[in-house]
Amino acid sequence: MRNLLLRFAALFGLLLAAAAVYFGSTWGGGLPALRGGLTVQGIGGEVRIRRDQYGIAQIASPHDNDVFFGIGYAHAQDRLWQLELQRRLAQGRLSEVLGRDTLRLDAQMRTLDLYAAARTDWEALAPEARASLTAYRAGINAFMAASTSLPIEFNVLGIRPEPWTELDSLAWSKVFALSLANNMGSEITRLLAKPYLTEARETALFGTPDRSSPVTASGPERNDGMAALHALLGQKQQLEQQLQIGGQFVGSNAWVVSGKLTDDGRAYLANDPHLGLQIPSLWYIAGLQGDHLHASGMTIVGLPVVIFGRNQDIAWGGTNMMADVQDLYFERINPANPRQYWHDGAWREFAIRRHEIRVRPDFPVALREELKPVQVEVRHTVRGPVVSDAFGLSDQPVSLRWTALDPGDTSYEAFYRLNYATGWHSFNAALRHHAAPALNFLYVDKQGNIGYLGAGKIPVRAAGQGQVPLDGGAGDSRWTGYIPFEALPRSFNPDKGYIVSANNRVVDDSYPYFISSDWAPPARANRIDQLIKSKVQQGKPLTQRDLESMQIDTVSFDAARLVAILRSTPMATERQRQAQAHVARWDGNMAAGSPAASIFMTWSRRLRTELYGELFKAPLGRERETDLLKGAYMGISHGRLADALAPGNAVWCTHDRTGPRSCDAIVRRALDTAIADLDKLAGSDMDGWAWGKIHHAVYAHRPFSDVKFAKWLFEKRVARGGGPDTVDVSNTAFREAEGYEQTFGASFRQIIGFSARDVVHRYINPTGQSGNVFSTHYDDMVQSFHAGQYLDETRRATVDELVLTPARPGSAQSPRE
Repeated sequence: MRNLLLRFAALFGLLLAAAAVYFGSTWGGGLPALRGGLTVQGIGGEVRIRRDQYGIAQIASPHDNDVFFGIGYAHAQDRLWQLELQRRLAQGRLSEVLGRDTLRLDAQMRTLDLYAAARTDWEALAPEARASLTAYRAGINAFMAASTSLPIEFNVLGIRPEPWTELDSLAWSKVFALSLANNMGSEITRLLAKPYLTEARETALFGTPDRSSPVTASGPERNDGMAALHALLGQKQQLEQQLQIGGQFVGSNAWVVSGKLTDDGRAYLANDPHLGLQIPSLWYIAGLQGDHLHASGMTIVGLPVVIFGRNQDIAWGGTNMMADVQDLYFERINPANPRQYWHDGAWREFAIRRHEIRVRPDFPVALREELKPVQVEVRHTVRGPVVSDAFGLSDQPVSLRWTALDPGDTSYEAFYRLNYATGWHSFNAALRHHAAPALNFLYVDKQGNIGYLGAGKIPVRAAGQGQVPLDGGAGDSRWTGYIPFEALPRSFNPDKGYIVSANNRVVDDSYPYFISSDWAPPARANRIDQLIKSKVQQGKPLTQRDLESMQIDTVSFDAARLVAILRSTPMATERQRQAQAHVARWDGNMAAGSPAASIFMTWSRRLRTELYGELFKAPLGRERETDLLKGAYMGISHGRLADALAPGNAVWCTHDRTGPRSCDAIVRRALDTAIADLDKLAGSDMDGWAWGKIHHAVYAHRPFSDVKFAKWLFEKRVARGGGPDTVDVSNTAFREAEGYEQTFGASFRQIIGFSARDVVHRYINPTGQSGNVFSTHYDDMVQSFHAGQYLDETRRATVDELVLTPARPGSAQSPRE
């Protein structure tokens, strides 16, 4: 994709900058009409779409399905290009518009065949859930039928949006589930790393190895199977880097506090899901008011219901449970018939699905010959698709079992029912339908109750925990079922008066089922717990402002242990001692103005390379494996780094203060390279090394962030604080010329307080409501979000109102005064 779009830049970039002014002032930039009236097909009564000064839409109608029509219409008005891009991603059709650079990604999505799974999901949904999706589809298509101009992305790429379908919505929900499932990458990383590690190092890096699973390989044999694993892991990393789908410890913060602990007696919910940063946001704030439907909060573009928010009786939020819901399998091929694989004691035929991927020629398209469509043949087993077929590696098939591909997934119905839930019982009943992704749901209601429920299908394995790819032909590698819904972890009104979820471990060793070995480090959960406890122990009630401050807290809970190690290490040069002194007096706050935070983050990044990098160097000719293995250690938490350097731990370095592998020498070398990095990025004056100077949140636009001369208009960058283990999380990628670019973090913030008398509802999106670069609502929340400000739902003022009325049978859609 990058190469194609850079070619666009050579001829098109300057023209785009000039055209932006022209289109925005004369053509309207594809902006929709937000006021007046329109007669439309597909509704039974009047629908009012009211927007406030930030473009936040409130949809009202006497009929619930007409409300779903209205939110479809509003999504299309504000996010039409996003809908098109999301659909093409789910379908594996990006190459039709973005060219050959997205071909492998399209091939991978074709192997998953999300639409085949979505068709079985549609059949499993209750009639009322189906009807809501049908109404939503009709709303999107009604806008497209009425629109006279399109957002600039369509015009530049020379395409028009296709009609939306119910399956588009269901397939997109599976892409969302994919972004929260990291198990496949973890399995591959563990297997690739194993030959480089002693047993003690393997345990220190990944936890206790699962020795009850069937053994699949003793090491990285040079065969087609390992090549497939390399390709799969590389493609997964590309998904994370280019499209912000997935990543290590993808998760969220959420906590609930009983009214017994608050100053106003309200039970509060705070939630901020962590996902890849992009513009426009994945989320769209909306209120839905119908006959029985009274919900508000965060909708996902592509679905008609509130995903995290409230109704008149309850509020709910969520975090990633980090459950292990994916397994990879090496399939055994019949030597006499390569179209057969071994399963359950017999050879079985692969099911074959053939896909054709059309590819856009390079720019300028008019001067290029049309490219021949690429044919992809995908084999399927009883476990799932052979995902290695995306790369043309056929000798050793690698298949994937994933809960989101199991037939009859009713996860959409779970969220539909949550919008109507009235209490703890109906909340549980709704989530009985949830399958993927496995989530932690936090709960409050107007009676002041608080609760937690883990929901989703989590496999029960015949043997082991599926921590590495398995032998598909072995009977003990199969899934035997799922954890029963009644046995999923839950809590209701605990004595301590609060519940915290930050992707940390949710059960103790007494729990009878395996959920995960990939829990996020506990630093965020510990910090949230610490902040709540400090108020309780002082006898002070928690306030709404306290909860807001907690969501933007930038203190690293685990930094103190690592700082103590740096402080106690003897230094050899004046520059080392100067940097050491900055960090030694630091309080662990990763504030944007802190030079110590810059030193700490850069030193800890270099420390990972010094401590682990030499151990993961592949033999000559396998350099790609070395790059892939960085994923095994570059995300190591500050707590794990402190463990590795702790006195008495000689697993990674020695404590004799001599030799190249002494812990002290490693600490000093890492500090030297960190100082050199910061000299290049921020100058030689350490007092000027403010963290926000070299650390920016980057909200990338697809595809124009990859076009040099368009990037300035479409992409947004903000200096900021925070780190990978702070409550206000910031996972970053280091760029030599740019510094630290945050590509992953809070995707919204929301706080809801319930009592029997009233409700408090405050929220903020990181970018804006509109995906149209010419709209004032494209980025009007960016600065407020990073300043820790919120919008109050109860203090909204209507600025624009569009009224949709039903067209008479046989008449066309038309505007009215």
